[in-house]
Amino acid sequence: MKKLLISAVFLFSFSVIFAWDNFTFSLTPKAGIMYGQIDEYVFSKISKCSQDKLSELNWDIKSAVTIGAEIDATAVKWIYLGGNMRTAFQGKTGLMVDRDWQNIDFEKSKPALVNSGTSQTALTNYSSHDNYLKDYYAFSGKLGLNIPSIPKTNLRFLVMGKTEHIMFDGMNGGGMDSYTIDAFGNSTNRVDENGPFFDIGTGLYRPKDFSKIGKVISYEQFKSYFYIGFEADTKVIPRVYLKAAFFWSPVFSVNAYDTHWTNLAIGLEGRFFDYVKGNGAMETDFQASFAFNKNHSIGVDFFWDYIPVTKGATYNGFNPDTMKVNPKNANPAYLGGTSSSIFFFNLFYRFTL
Repeated sequence: MKKLLISAVFLFSFSVIFAWDNFTFSLTPKAGIMYGQIDEYVFSKISKCSQDKLSELNWDIKSAVTIGAEIDATAVKWIYLGGNMRTAFQGKTGLMVDRDWQNIDFEKSKPALVNSGTSQTALTNYSSHDNYLKDYYAFSGKLGLNIPSIPKTNLRFLVMGKTEHIMFDGMNGGGMDSYTIDAFGNSTNRVDENGPFFDIGTGLYRPKDFSKIGKVISYEQFKSYFYIGFEADTKVIPRVYLKAAFFWSPVFSVNAYDTHWTNLAIGLEGRFFDYVKGNGAMETDFQASFAFNKNHSIGVDFFWDYIPVTKGATYNGFNPDTMKVNPKNANPAYLGGTSSSIFFFNLFYRFTL
């Protein structure tokens, strides 16, 4: 038994040495910008046109400065491990634009005037605000197998997990709300009713001023992804390294927290939570670098992160201290939703062992 144990330890030690002998490692610090937009939606569940969009908020990221790092390692030539992290600096990133369609006909499914295939008639509320990025980070880890391919080219199939967090504040700004218009084209001028969006010629709109309010709306997302994909890299050109990657997500989830500060200030419900689960998120990555020698190189990295329009449950209220939601508060009339398209451009230095 003792000899068997010693033999097992010896074989294990030999395998570790063998793996280390074929071990490669690289560390890649990065700095760059992120540019794109995250969208927030509210859809109707009770209209006869079930795809009716009641609200859309567009959160700009145009642009934000990012820093991060990437780690790549291989063992026994065919096992691949990788990781990536990035964060962004706080600051103004463009505008947050808020649009509402509050005059949807829930009874007749009227022909659309602006959105084909729905009963939406016209925009009723509009506002724009300075958008500030308050927090951002993302972490991912990859595991895969290197597949033998053509000379000087590596191909690997991968699985990847990623978690991401982003938070915005929409500040100040202004907008306008429409008035109700009766069958004769006259406005009732009632503040609590909405008609088709403002008609500049007849003045059927009410301006709104948020310029001295400060925070108007805050939005926060916690995202989790599972991806499958592949990477390919080549060094066919001397000293030039090219890499391309594509990932597709069979499942991802988004926990989104929306706080309407102006609603809270007048005693209305102002906290909303969306739980969105779907598939079809994608990531693509392209890198080009120049190697000074086997250990040091510099390059550029172009990366795209995409989530299609995806719907989920929406809830009224959440605890701002614990971020917990009461499941009983699921809204029976509405669906929440999100989508995003974000580009990253980075310069990087890579150290390779």
